[in-house]
Amino acid sequence: MESRLPRSVTNRCTSIHTWKQVSTLLSYSDPNGDAATKYQFWDSGTSATSAYFWTPTNTHWAANTTIEVSAAELANVWFRSGSTTGSETLWVRASTAPTGAPGTLSR
Repeated sequence: MESRLPRSVTNRCTSIHTWKQVSTLLSYSDPNGDAATKYQFWDSGTSATSAYFWTPTNTHWAANTTIEVSAAELANVWFRSGSTTGSETLWVRASTAPTGAPGTLSR
């Protein structure tokens, strides 16, 4: 059974037109000591100048699209900051459920 994980939010700042490996922006812990098995990402920015996610299977994920990757694939997820100054909200969820298992990912 998957437990609800404590929420922790940290604002991150980047320069415009900057690539960041997503794994360098995240930290994860589980009260039971279980490792995350999968992650979901979501970008709410719809502007043409907004940030976006990159993976080997899609070089520019559209806004409002859920991207699910296994923990083993996390190193292959990149984030490109927007082309103008401002702020944007990006979402991430982690799960300790087996990859492919049904259920909601914990926030």
